[in-house]
Amino acid sequence: MRKSKNRNVYIFIITILFISLSLNIVGIILHVKNAYGYNYVSYQTNFETTTDAQRAVVYATLKDSDVGFVEGLGPREISLSYGHTDVPIEIKNKNKTTKTYTLVINKPDKRSTENRLSDLTTNVKDLNFNSDQYSYNLNVGQNVSEISINATLKSAKSQFVNNYEPRKISLSEGLNVAFIRVKSEAGVERDYKLNIFKNNTTEDKLPDNSQSLDLASLSLSNGAIKFKNNKQNYKVKVASDVEDITVYAFAKNPNAEVQVDGGQNLAIGKNEITVTVNYNNESKIYKIEVDRQKEDSSQNSQNLKDLSVGGFNLNFKPDKYEYELSADYNRNLIVSAYPYSNLSQITISGNDSKAQTKEIKIIVTAEDNSSKTYTIKIKKQFWNMKNEIIAVSITFIVGLAIVALLKFYEMQTTAKKRQKGRKNK
Repeated sequence: MRKSKNRNVYIFIITILFISLSLNIVGIILHVKNAYGYNYVSYQTNFETTTDAQRAVVYATLKDSDVGFVEGLGPREISLSYGHTDVPIEIKNKNKTTKTYTLVINKPDKRSTENRLSDLTTNVKDLNFNSDQYSYNLNVGQNVSEISINATLKSAKSQFVNNYEPRKISLSEGLNVAFIRVKSEAGVERDYKLNIFKNNTTEDKLPDNSQSLDLASLSLSNGAIKFKNNKQNYKVKVASDVEDITVYAFAKNPNAEVQVDGGQNLAIGKNEITVTVNYNNESKIYKIEVDRQKEDSSQNSQNLKDLSVGGFNLNFKPDKYEYELSADYNRNLIVSAYPYSNLSQITISGNDSKAQTKEIKIIVTAEDNSSKTYTIKIKKQFWNMKNEIIAVSITFIVGLAIVALLKFYEMQTTAKKRQKGRKNK
């Protein structure tokens, strides 16, 4: 009967130990999960984050008063390129011993790769154009001394490569080769090739436009318009970062002069470009209204596009301005803030005191001096991974000690019973 009771006690203690160990292990897993794999070793030196912003402001806190940042490698603002950008934060103590923390910022390349044309024309004949056909053959007669080549970009984010844009070219006898080269937003280039054969016949004689004031073609370096010979007014919208537009305009009359006014230093809002065809004291005017869009709303200019703390998950939202996280004050925190607008300024400050709670403030100031403040309250983390591991160890040791004491007590009791039995004999 006594052995049965002891066995039940052992089972009870082992069950309590198992439950305690399980709860502590679950606590450790939750800590890791909440921190998204944060390394809880106090000497962690590498952090990683992802954003599609163009600029970042990196801020770091120092835990000791006798430590300072190395010049040029402390908190600062940086421009981000596509791919990986390594941001070293280097500190040194009074003994001039240095230590480097590295923030890796990943910027995915989401730029457009579209580098095709939507139209390609000449003043000689129709090319039967197709966006996915990149080579064309033309035959012209000996009377054709020059040819105008015009083109329209398929994407507003692409551009013509210098010296390969729409233009007039002079023709020599035989084969003349001309290229229109387009570069996508991502920097990928594509060529459209024209093989122009000038023979010694009089075929393909150009129509008589010697008195014409019409344009043969009209296109822009940014923004697409659908040119029609009998249409003289056009409207186009361009993005906020487009400051200049080049106009490619070619007259039907080879002797006419084409004059372009406007297109440079575009203001936000509506701008007018005029294309005038002059010949024999007469003129014809084409007008293009260019609407340059505003960069960002005032709201976005005051907001962050992204905000991160190395090793922690903030669940950031641009319209949420207050955050809290628990961290061991012995951790080194690296804060990165990414503005919506390139014209916005960011200031980061924090309370480095040893209070139970400290705040890091990120102030975003728009071009019009309006601002918004994001606050990260950092609470001291009393119960962390280290404490979890200590708790597991203590629970295990105490449990073993209790089992050992019970076993010792059982052995002592058994010994006494045996001794008493011998005396009774």
